[in-house]
Amino acid sequence: MKKRPISWIEKDGCWLCTSHKPGNDGYIQYRWDGKPNHMSRFIYEQCFGQIPSGQVVMHTCDNPMCINPEHLKCGTFKENSNDRDAKGRHRYKPHPGEESWSAKLTEQQVIKILLDKRHPKIIALQYGVAECTIYNIKSGIKWRYLQEAL
Repeated sequence: MKKRPISWIEKDGCWLCTSHKPGNDGYIQYRWDGKPNHMSRFIYEQCFGQIPSGQVVMHTCDNPMCINPEHLKCGTFKENSNDRDAKGRHRYKPHPGEESWSAKLTEQQVIKILLDKRHPKIIALQYGVAECTIYNIKSGIKWRYLQEAL
């Protein structure tokens, strides 16, 4: 199998990889021994050596398609997560509530469910949801932030 050279275009100091496709997470992927890997890890190791155990490669430019070695640094998973959260790049809201694509209930309905003392099966029938949904609400697995606000 012929290997393609890595190629990129420069934009705002980032080197955007054009020779490989991004994965579902937006990061450029390449395959090694049949397994997908992030290109940024490969570039980091080629330029700076092995990634220390327990460390991840962070993009200081916040561009997952960038492979510029000057934009890559190592850090812990927690440091990477904190950096992401501080910059408002978290994909998921901690309490999406009714904005969630899968929400079948409104916040007002959930509040009523939390206050309802009837059997979960009866409540579920009333709202047209599964009984386990009522259990998940009442136990705090779902919509916990409303339970904590009551």
